[in-house]
Amino acid sequence: MYEEVQESIAAFGCFVYTGDESANTNNVEEAVHIVRYLDKTDRPQEKFISLTPLHSTTAEGIYEKVVAVMDRAHIPMDKMAFCCFDGGSAYAGCHSGVQSLLRQRVCCCLYM
Repeated sequence: MYEEVQESIAAFGCFVYTGDESANTNNVEEAVHIVRYLDKTDRPQEKFISLTPLHSTTAEGIYEKVVAVMDRAHIPMDKMAFCCFDGGSAYAGCHSGVQSLLRQRVCCCLYM
């Protein structure tokens, strides 16, 4: 399922991670995980990777889900060039938000 994504990221060298969260109809918080990358013909692609229930909506809890999803999909975190979120404090916080935790792990990752 993720082979095209993995091959394209390996060939081009980077990807963009986009994440968001919301409550489903049963009021369970879930996070959506999407990657953007260039395919073999240099055309931009956007792929849904996963929808995961969140047991914690803290930045650390969301970050752990992001890492687990990327590991499960065999998408190398060190190839993450940008991370994009809606601006909520758990995601966007400059000191302890998800973007900050991702940038600590991937030093060249930029937050958009």
